[in-house]
Amino acid sequence: MLHRKNPSSALRAPSPLSRGEKGLRCGSSENILDITGRCTSDGDRCSCIKYALMIRRLAIACLMLTGCTTAPQLWLPGLVSTANSEVRIAFSPDGTRMLWGCIGCPDGAGGWDILESVREKNGSWGKPHHPSFDSAANDFDPFFAPDGSGVYFFSNRDGGLGKDDIYFAPFERERREYAPPINLGPNINSAGDEWAPSLSADGQTLLFATDGRGGAGKHDLFLAHREGNGWSIASNATELNTAAEAFDATFLSDGSIVLSSGDFEGRVALYLVPWRDHRYGSRVELGDAVNAKGKDAWTFGPAVNPREPGVLYFTSHREPGAGRVDIYRIRLRVGQAPAPVPSKR
Repeated sequence: MLHRKNPSSALRAPSPLSRGEKGLRCGSSENILDITGRCTSDGDRCSCIKYALMIRRLAIACLMLTGCTTAPQLWLPGLVSTANSEVRIAFSPDGTRMLWGCIGCPDGAGGWDILESVREKNGSWGKPHHPSFDSAANDFDPFFAPDGSGVYFFSNRDGGLGKDDIYFAPFERERREYAPPINLGPNINSAGDEWAPSLSADGQTLLFATDGRGGAGKHDLFLAHREGNGWSIASNATELNTAAEAFDATFLSDGSIVLSSGDFEGRVALYLVPWRDHRYGSRVELGDAVNAKGKDAWTFGPAVNPREPGVLYFTSHREPGAGRVDIYRIRLRVGQAPAPVPSKR
């Protein structure tokens, strides 16, 4: 929830705001307030910047959702969203495959399974099946590598380092088959749980949740960076975490992050953490168009399709729905100019 404080007279804008063609116009000034809360011209910037300090979080929340559909769309009911529980969808970069987690699938080998659908020649999605790396253990949270080289996911199969570990199943393009999955090793996996792997658009940064490395909450978000064929030792993404649970997240096209956070026994919601000027800003809860209402409502599993810029997929229980939790799709606007993807500093 957004908390607003009454501004002191010293911080009040001297004139009312009106919407300009490029952003929020500060009265008669020619300064334009863009989505980052910065004025875009070199005139009298003082009042615009001061006002931006007060409304920064609110402005980002509003502008990030400019262009939303009036309501989230249930994603492919009967194919993806069914009477079972579907969580966190993933898409291959060439748009030919999608994968998602399913709890309680009648034909599943484990209690938590991964399903895959392959696009057919006529453009429709084929009947869901279990990919070869789905096992009798719990397998979940698939994420297709941005270069199409394979799928990241977590599993509690035998031979891991802890409870749920992150694995990578290479995809052999010529044969259109997955090779046996590989454990990402101790730089990523711990004696606890690792969940929800997600890569930056350039494939150089791995974001995931864990409860096995300490932090501000029970599960915190961690980052690791590509080092040769492996990954650096994961470090706590302190700018993203609070005392609440933070258990899955995804990068947006401009380097910002959408994450789910809350209380497993209560409400879980999606938040935006903007990436601006080579750092993360304050988290802002996405509005009712995305987050389900109610003190015990859950909205989580954020995901994006690289071939659909400006679209967010997520998991929630709401009406209309097909099962306990389903996958939904909504269009939103992510900034007005590209920003660099976070990299190792």
